[in-house]
Amino acid sequence: MGGEWGLGNSLAMEVLPVESRGIFSGILQMSYSLGNLVAAMLYYSIVPSLGWRALFWISIIPAVITIVMSLFLKESEAWKQTRQQQKNGAQRYYKVAADMLKNHWLRCVYAVVFMASMNFLSHGSQDLYPTFLKKQHGFSAGQATIGTVVGNIGAIIGGIFFGYISEYLGRRRTIAICAILGACFVPLWILPDKFGNLLAGAFFIQVFVQGAWGVIPAYLSEISPAAFRATFPGLAYQLGNLISASASQIEATLGEKNPLPELRDGKAVPNYGHVQGILIGVIFSCVLVLAVVGREEKGKQFLESTKSVDSDDDDNNDNFNVKT
Repeated sequence: MGGEWGLGNSLAMEVLPVESRGIFSGILQMSYSLGNLVAAMLYYSIVPSLGWRALFWISIIPAVITIVMSLFLKESEAWKQTRQQQKNGAQRYYKVAADMLKNHWLRCVYAVVFMASMNFLSHGSQDLYPTFLKKQHGFSAGQATIGTVVGNIGAIIGGIFFGYISEYLGRRRTIAICAILGACFVPLWILPDKFGNLLAGAFFIQVFVQGAWGVIPAYLSEISPAAFRATFPGLAYQLGNLISASASQIEATLGEKNPLPELRDGKAVPNYGHVQGILIGVIFSCVLVLAVVGREEKGKQFLESTKSVDSDDDDNNDNFNVKT
C-alpha cells in the first residue's frame, strides 16, 4: 500500500491539467476517507454475522480493480522525459539519488517532518475516536460507527473543497487556514456530553484535518525534486506515517493514566478526550508553522522542471524562507 500511494499520486499529478491539480488532489486523498467510510459501514453490517475476516476478503475487490486499471494506464510525458534524460546522461540511479540528497537534503527533512505532523493530525483525531465514544462516554458500538461515518463525511467534503480552494489561495496558505480553523473546533470535538454535539465536533474537525490533507498530494508533487517525483512523495508520506504510528497508543496510555474523577460501574473512566485535545492542538500548531515556512510552488510545470535530473528549475540550494 505504501508503494501504491506514492506511485499513484505521482502519476495522477503528472497527467492532470495544471489548473485542475488542486481539486483532483483533494479527490485523490479523500478516497482514503471514502474507503474508511465504506469500511465502517461494512463493519457495522457484516462483522456481527460473518466476523472480522470478511472485511479482508471484501478488500480484495478494489485491489483487483486497481491491478486491472493499471494495465491500461500509460506513463506520463514527464516520466518519459526524465527517463530519456537519465539514459542520455548515462547516470546510474544511485548517483542521481546521491546528487539529489546533496542538493535537496533540507527539503527531504522538511517533507518528512511535515508528513509526520500531518499523520499525527489524522491518526490522532481518528484512530482512538470510536474508543473515546464507547469507553469515556458509554455510547454503543453502533453509535461509535455513526461517529466514524459522520467524521468521514466531513473529511470528504473538506478535502475536496480545500483542495479546490488551494488553486486560488496557494497550497501553504490553505493548509495554514485549515490548521487555524481546525484548532477552533477542538473544544466541540471533545468536551460535549451529548451525542449530537460530539457528532458535530467530529464532522467539523475532520473537515479541517482532511481539508489540509486534500492539498498534500499536489503540494508534495510540486516540491519534489524532478527525478524523484514518484519516490519523494511516497517516501516522505510513509516515513511520516511511521513516526506518527504511536499516536493512538500515546493517547490511550495517557488517557488511562489520568482518568476522570468519577467511576462507572465501579471502574475508572479513562480521560481520552483531554489527551486528544492537547495532542491535536499541539499538532495543529506544528502544521501551521511548517506550512508558513515551506515552499510555495503551486502550478509548477513538471515537463519544464525536468531539464536536469538532479536539479530543479532555480532551486539547487533549498531555501525555506516564506515565498508568496
